[in-house]
Amino acid sequence: MALLSSYHIMIVSQYFNKIEDFVVLELVCKKCRFNLDKFHFNPIRLTDKTIRYFPNIETLHLWDIHDENFGNGFLVKSEFGFFNDINDDKDIVVKKTFYDVIMWFNVDYETYLKNKNFNYKFKNVTYNKNDREQFGNTIPPIVSSISDICFERCYDLCDIVIPPNVIRIGKCCFRYCQNLRSITISSSVVSIGNECFRDCAHLSEVVIPLSVTSINSSCFEQCSSLRNIVIPPSVVLISEFCFYECGGMNCIDIPSGVSSISDNCFFMCSNLSNITIPYCVESIGKSCFSRCSSLNEMIIPSSVTSIGEYCFSYCINLKHVDVSSSVTTISNHCFDGCSNLINIKIGPSVRSYGDYSFRGCGNLSNITIHSKVSSIGYNCFCLCNSLSTITIPSSVTSIGDDFIFYKTRFDFFLTWLFCRLYFINFCVTENGLSAFVIIWYNLCKYYHVLNRTVNNYDNTLPVIKDNGICFFK
Repeated sequence: MALLSSYHIMIVSQYFNKIEDFVVLELVCKKCRFNLDKFHFNPIRLTDKTIRYFPNIETLHLWDIHDENFGNGFLVKSEFGFFNDINDDKDIVVKKTFYDVIMWFNVDYETYLKNKNFNYKFKNVTYNKNDREQFGNTIPPIVSSISDICFERCYDLCDIVIPPNVIRIGKCCFRYCQNLRSITISSSVVSIGNECFRDCAHLSEVVIPLSVTSINSSCFEQCSSLRNIVIPPSVVLISEFCFYECGGMNCIDIPSGVSSISDNCFFMCSNLSNITIPYCVESIGKSCFSRCSSLNEMIIPSSVTSIGEYCFSYCINLKHVDVSSSVTTISNHCFDGCSNLINIKIGPSVRSYGDYSFRGCGNLSNITIHSKVSSIGYNCFCLCNSLSTITIPSSVTSIGDDFIFYKTRFDFFLTWLFCRLYFINFCVTENGLSAFVIIWYNLCKYYHVLNRTVNNYDNTLPVIKDNGICFFK
């Protein structure tokens, strides 16, 4: 086993949190003695009592604005906007001069300028809205973060470069900058806040650096001119409303590390025609691709187990869909209003079809309901005027009201895979304005038979009972 030298012991002790740990270390062995004498900076916060343990300290580190500074006062802004020395009205017990005073707490850019000529080094300088109004739209190189709403509604901002020291861009930072056309984000940025570029109507291109791991909610919402965006492979989260109503975007590559596409992420991206969902994605959120009117094909990989409500609703040019073999539910309104949907392949793992899931799919002519399906929701195939044949398996135990009939051509033929009592078996044929419906008598309760309306006419259906079967006309 290798032994630590006195130098390496000193390196390890830098990570101690309490002065007591340093004192105990001195007592371990001769090699650990005088360890504190080796420090020329303080690795922990100091007080007027603990500073005596570091006799050779030359550089003072302050992690909080209220840490003891030993007479090295600096200017801070009061709540009224005036700058005062932080040591005003403060008794200094131990006074000591340092070669450098390094401050790790956050200060605004104006505070940094007020203390610039002293031996102070500020490691976290934030550029806020007040700074921007005083010093302009160019972000100084010393800045490490841009505050929330810093450039919000800055209508004269046309282009901006994020300097290489910036690691954080705050919430709503460039929101409503409707004349912003170009932004260069440095590779140091690791965090971009919610609604950061929301409604930047003329922003056309964005390159997100590799250092970013998540795109937060509504980040590019309503960026109607956004056409090209590069999402690096480091991104693992694309949050809700991220590209909501980005009508100019026609394609996007989702990184392979993303496991979930959140609610409303690509809602009403009307020009989005090409998108590939990687095999790492496990869930697609509510209304994720709703009203993407240029989307014509969608292949959902086998990794996806959940598709949210309204996910592809009103994708009016969607023609071909291949649903993952792992999906267990076709959710409510999932393909509602997909009027040009011609072909859909649904895996055998699906167990239920939600309400209105295929309503208004007027060009859908065929669909296979697999043997594991147990329920079909309300108005599931309403207005599917081209649907000529549908087979209901014996596993189905629940069918919602207006499953097919409302405003359809009544040319459906439904059969059971296994005809047994308490399982529905009926057919619908059209003859002028009359429709004949045959249902097992034991299941008449599912259809409110005494006042059933099977088309858009408010006529009451006469009921004929014969040998356990109900006939409706």
